[in-house]
Amino acid sequence: MGDLESEKEIRRGRFLAVISYISLLGAITLIWKRHNRFALFHAKQGIVLFGFEVASFILIRIRILDALLSTCGFWIFMLISLWGIVQVFMGKYGRIVIISDIA
Repeated sequence: MGDLESEKEIRRGRFLAVISYISLLGAITLIWKRHNRFALFHAKQGIVLFGFEVASFILIRIRILDALLSTCGFWIFMLISLWGIVQVFMGKYGRIVIISDIA
């Protein structure tokens, strides 16, 4: 794919790539833009990140690692999501360690 086509694909998928990092909205991207590699890349990472957020919430609720996860878990996931959104705005395929491998 040429640079011009790649830029066009990024431009077309940017909005849905951004919302992919917000809660479970990555599922919308998987449905509407599954043919757009840029949006799909970020949607997969967003969904895996959301899965980790749900798992940490469950662990907090059953009192396993409560102190650690309740104090910094939210901020860690928020920062990772923001980093992903910044990568989208820059038009990059920013890989999130561990999450990208799972996605």
